[in-house]
Amino acid sequence: QHGMNVDMAKGVEIGHIGTLPPHASWPAVREPHIFGFPEPGEGVLAVRVWKDPPGSSDSGAIGGFRDTPMIGDAESIQGQMAIQDYADLRGNAYSIGINLLYGLVSLIALIAWLRNRRYTILLWFAIFTGCPSVWGALFTLRLPIDSTIATGLLQPLFALRNIALWFLLIDLLQVSENSALRRWARTLAIVSIACGTLDGV
Repeated sequence: QHGMNVDMAKGVEIGHIGTLPPHASWPAVREPHIFGFPEPGEGVLAVRVWKDPPGSSDSGAIGGFRDTPMIGDAESIQGQMAIQDYADLRGNAYSIGINLLYGLVSLIALIAWLRNRRYTILLWFAIFTGCPSVWGALFTLRLPIDSTIATGLLQPLFALRNIALWFLLIDLLQVSENSALRRWARTLAIVSIACGTLDGV
């Protein structure tokens, strides 16, 4: 979660990730980048990094370099990138499989609800299982999306999944006839979505 400029001696920029303030932007997903030197020779390599203000779910450990920068010829760097991409794919294989399963279950539940809309439990179950597949796809597939937009989408999704769980439990525990409970659940759902949306903004 940061913007970064990479400069050679004399302030010649050779690459950047996102943009620095006053119009800061940065990609939602951190991934390796390759920057080419304009010509061989000696010089000073300067890296300027800007860290965005901590968010509500920020652990404080995100930002800056994830790995040691590497310098070499194009073929060697491409080889290292291929090795790292393969390692990332293997490391995320379980998460990708779980997200695909979530998405499949969500789709089946949604189709079943569309066929018989009296069973709202299917709708809440579709939302509850569908949200993780959305944010999982965003990060594991390395979609090229700005972090600000991703945050604006994800925070309401987090709230929506919690709301779906509330109403799912209400239906599963068969307390849906309790009008006071449903009224409180609807009120808290509106507050939760509003807070999630404001948090994303």
